[in-house]
Amino acid sequence: IEIVALGTGNTNCKNVQQEDKFTTVLEKILNEQGIKFRVINGGVDGDTPRWMLKRAQELVTDKTKIVLFEPGPNDTYKERSIRDSEKVIEWIKSKNIPIIYSSNNVVQSVAEGKEFSDKWGMTFYGPTFKGLLLDRAHRQYDMPGQAGHMTAKGCHMWASQMVPFVQLELEKSK
Repeated sequence: IEIVALGTGNTNCKNVQQEDKFTTVLEKILNEQGIKFRVINGGVDGDTPRWMLKRAQELVTDKTKIVLFEPGPNDTYKERSIRDSEKVIEWIKSKNIPIIYSSNNVVQSVAEGKEFSDKWGMTFYGPTFKGLLLDRAHRQYDMPGQAGHMTAKGCHMWASQMVPFVQLELEKSK
C-alpha cells in the first residue's frame, strides 16, 4: 500500500540526506504507529505543476491510497500554475484517490489555497512551510533573498505535522 508525495524540491527535501527526507520520515512515523505504508518520493527539485502530471501517471498505481500534492513555488505565473495543478488534480481524482494539498504562499495565499482545496474536494494541509521557523535549524537559506528549502529538522517537522492528515484520510476511507 502506497502514499505518493508529488511535488517540488520541498517534497524531495533538496540537499537533505535520504534518511531525513520528508517521505522517509513520514513512512517511518506511520509504520511505527502500525500504519504500514510505503511513501514514494515524487518530489523533483525545481519542478513545476506543468511536468507533474506525467510523473503522477508514472507513480500513481492501484496500490496508491493517498496522494500528497505540493505544486510548489517554482512557477510564479499564478494562472498557469493553478491551471496545470488542476490538470494533475483532475487526473488523480479520476482514480478516486484522496489528495492532501499543500499550498505555497508564492502562488496562493492561505485563504486561496483553502478555497482551491475545497473546490476540488481535497484535504487542505495548509502552506508547506506552516509552523516552520525561519531559522537556520529549519531552513537552508539556499535561495537568493529567502529562506529556501527545509533542513533535515524542517523535513522531520513537516512529516510529523502531516501524520494526522494522513490518519484523517485513512479514517474517511474506512
